[in-house]
Amino acid sequence: MATDHAPPAATRDAPLVSIITVCRNAAATLEACIDSVAAQSWAGREHIIIDGASSDATPAILDRRRADLAVVVSEPDNGLYDAMNKGVARASGEFILFLNADDVFAGPDALGDAMREIARQPEGDVYYGSLDVRDGPVTHRHVPPPPDRALEEMVLGCLPHQSTLARRGVFRRTGPFDLRWRRHADYDWWLKVLADPAIRLRQIDTTV
Repeated sequence: MATDHAPPAATRDAPLVSIITVCRNAAATLEACIDSVAAQSWAGREHIIIDGASSDATPAILDRRRADLAVVVSEPDNGLYDAMNKGVARASGEFILFLNADDVFAGPDALGDAMREIARQPEGDVYYGSLDVRDGPVTHRHVPPPPDRALEEMVLGCLPHQSTLARRGVFRRTGPFDLRWRRHADYDWWLKVLADPAIRLRQIDTTV
């Protein structure tokens, strides 16, 4: 099953952001994710959901929330990164952000704050901010290192894809997520970004 709506019109002041959520049997958390995207004050956004043919209540949630979603695909896939590639292929936005089905934005202005930070340094291609990590009732703020220390971060960790906005053209340079890597294709993608001198990496001072 695949259904598309026309994306909202982007403007010079509000470039379109494609928010991609991939899921399978995510009924317990998916609606909170959709609510979080729908509540964003940034007008230039589209929410794309790629569902791996869920067998729980996920399809019912997608049917009920169809008006809030630009693209819905529900079909078998070859894993997480195949689903992410499907989302990129269907994205219309100038920027792409992956928001997992059990993630939410930091607040209703999170996307707008990030895009205003991007507008202050428009020469970049991949932008990343901070994120809050929930550990039961405790929330920890994770602030990734600046770009000149990004490679150090990749030695024992990874830059956070949930708080990263990449121009859609970046994926034409890196190619799709490599399906040979069942668990770490996002890590592989980051290495391609950091190794390409033509891709300009920037940090934004906001929590996404």
